[in-house]
Amino acid sequence: MTEPISVEEFLKRSVTVPVADVRTPAEYEKGHIPRAFLFPLFSDAERAEVGTLYVEQGRTAAVLKGLEVTGPRLEAMARRGLEIARGGPGTAAKVQCSTAKELVGTPGKPAASGTPAAYRASGASSGDTLLLYCWRGGMRSASVAWLMESVGIRCYTLEKGYKAYRNHVLGFFEHLPHPLKVLGGLTGSGKTERLRQMAEAGEQVIDLEGLAGHKGSAFGNLGLPPQPSTEHFQNLLYDAFSRLDPERPVWLEDESRNIGRCSLPKGLWEKMQQAEFYLLPSSLEERVERLMKEYAQFDPALLENAILKIEKRLGYDLCKKATEACQSGNIRTALQICLAYYDKAYNYQLEIRKKNYGTGTFDTI
Repeated sequence: MTEPISVEEFLKRSVTVPVADVRTPAEYEKGHIPRAFLFPLFSDAERAEVGTLYVEQGRTAAVLKGLEVTGPRLEAMARRGLEIARGGPGTAAKVQCSTAKELVGTPGKPAASGTPAAYRASGASSGDTLLLYCWRGGMRSASVAWLMESVGIRCYTLEKGYKAYRNHVLGFFEHLPHPLKVLGGLTGSGKTERLRQMAEAGEQVIDLEGLAGHKGSAFGNLGLPPQPSTEHFQNLLYDAFSRLDPERPVWLEDESRNIGRCSLPKGLWEKMQQAEFYLLPSSLEERVERLMKEYAQFDPALLENAILKIEKRLGYDLCKKATEACQSGNIRTALQICLAYYDKAYNYQLEIRKKNYGTGTFDTI
């Protein structure tokens, strides 16, 4: 019989047991438990249809519609679930390579049942286990658990679902146990590289920009894949913190509250403002050279478009000079113009930090 378990127990078991998100692809895309694989009971359209029936005609009509749309693909879902359960946590990355259409199937047709040979099922065993969750720990996770237990997979569902997990994540950052150290510095000073070196030397480091998929400036998303949602970014942050020793300090790069479109959790942001602060010095020449190596490789038109995003902050005249420099291939001049703006803005923020928290927390690394 399926057993609902708490968030804490669910996450503890997820270290060794694969996790399946049975919500829709759209829900999964918005945010999910890190390393959970997408194993949807309904497509986005099917869920909308079932939900509408529930509101307009009641539970029975909704359940019957759910059975109608999922019935033809139950065998394929069971086979896929068997493979996932036996593959362990590492299977998730492989399963996520499948498209949502393959996982859910098209209306009236079963979902594709083919999967990598390395994860083919060879018969149920009593040790097979799967962790499942939906939005509120209701019918979707219970239904998939029933299906998987019918073929010999022991299932645990997340009590109160993904909603409970999100509350757990946000609560964690309101009472973050880890001491923090923040590494600051002007744009182009090499903070990310220094933190990488510190991590290699054994320090506890979380790469905020890496998790957010954005480097913070107007050029921050060049050459990078689309950013996660704020919701999923915060899930990734929680996952990163949960793997670190809360008795040892965690190093973070000084960031604005928003990194591109991703927002830091309120509790974490406030603790960062009060953390020990270390400034990484770097000359203007060094910073320009570092940025040239990073951005001169891109199409000047992309750099020009990035500069136009901060036109209001740069001012019309400086923005015009910077974009004209891009158009003429003079990327160095364009970067120098932008650095003048970013330096002024960052120094202003440093003064606010000093005013609010005193200079005693400042040091040079």
